[in-house]
Amino acid sequence: MSVTYAKGPDPAASIARERAQTNFDLDVMNNFLEGGSEQAALVKSIYLQFERDPIIATSTAVYDLSKDQKRELTAKKIARMAQYLENDTPEVFSKRFHLICTFDPQTAAMLHIHMGLFYNCIRGNGTEEQFRYWITTKGASKMRGIYGCFAITELAHGSNIAGLETTATFDVGTDEFVINTPHVGATKFWTAGAAHTSTHCCVYARLIVEGVDHGIKTFVVPLRDSNHDLMPGVSVGDVGAKMGVDGADIGWIQFSSVRIPRAYMLAKWDKVERNGKVHNSPLSQLAYSALFPGRVSIVYDSFRSGARFVTIALRYAVARR
Repeated sequence: MSVTYAKGPDPAASIARERAQTNFDLDVMNNFLEGGSEQAALVKSIYLQFERDPIIATSTAVYDLSKDQKRELTAKKIARMAQYLENDTPEVFSKRFHLICTFDPQTAAMLHIHMGLFYNCIRGNGTEEQFRYWITTKGASKMRGIYGCFAITELAHGSNIAGLETTATFDVGTDEFVINTPHVGATKFWTAGAAHTSTHCCVYARLIVEGVDHGIKTFVVPLRDSNHDLMPGVSVGDVGAKMGVDGADIGWIQFSSVRIPRAYMLAKWDKVERNGKVHNSPLSQLAYSALFPGRVSIVYDSFRSGARFVTIALRYAVARR
């Protein structure tokens, strides 16, 4: 056996030599990818804020936290993002919102549920009056007093929207809808925010009027009161441990004769009059448009995640060469 005293590998020097061989301007490339020097500077400043923010900053210590500790930390981060929302211009917060997706995916998941799915469901399916009420008056736009989630998936149906079985039966005598989960298979499942965070929920349910099934409509259903206690007839639970984003309280919901006012049915496309007359729009399938912005955001944000893993892989390859 022989022993060598030759100088060992120096990963930092190897990476520096590789960078020195770059034949293009890195700043020019970065400006191109970000859409200009101003946008590049904005991205850099937001990332710097995140790194220095004692609440938003991330570290490997999160892996040592319990599920409850992760949930508490995520709640604090949501509150911090609400503070940024108060002070940022819409353009700056839009960029901040997208950057948190790369910086802290589990916090981003919770923000997307409220500001993406819940917000867009009301915008896409509610009347202008309903949008003003829920988003502006009730404070959803600033994450104040109301935090929404989005319940479309059911345990027995997954993405088969036509097969959903949660019902919203109109009671003409009280001018209310009665929301029901008829059996365990109709349990709203994999609903982010349901287990603890959300106060309200956009629920996709079958409209029943005088025994007639009028198909899937959307309803805003309160889950918790001002003390954050569950409303009567609302049952929730946690889906359990996950391989990732365990700080997001993904849950299930069951409704047992939960009554909501007729005005809580989002009526941009379909509506029910006081006497029970139903108006079904030929455009009612646009009710599912709330999902589209989220799908686009996944693509929009994926390049930053892709850039991260490509950078890690390249650095590793150079250092190990």
